[in-house]
Amino acid sequence: MAENIGQQVLINNRGGAGGNIGMEAAARAAPDGCTVVMGLTAQLAVNPACSRKSPATR
Repeated sequence: MAENIGQQVLINNRGGAGGNIGMEAAARAAPDGCTVVMGLTAQLAVNPACSRKSPATR
């Protein structure tokens, strides 16, 4: 990926809480267009309906 975009790529795996920890980190990232989130769990689709604290509901 770094070769394709010509920039350094940092992968920061943040597991736990059904994906909420990683989503929270992405939601709080600077809005500079350099943060990409990838979630591979169905829980990420369900969490907003189950919790008001889900990053997806903000």
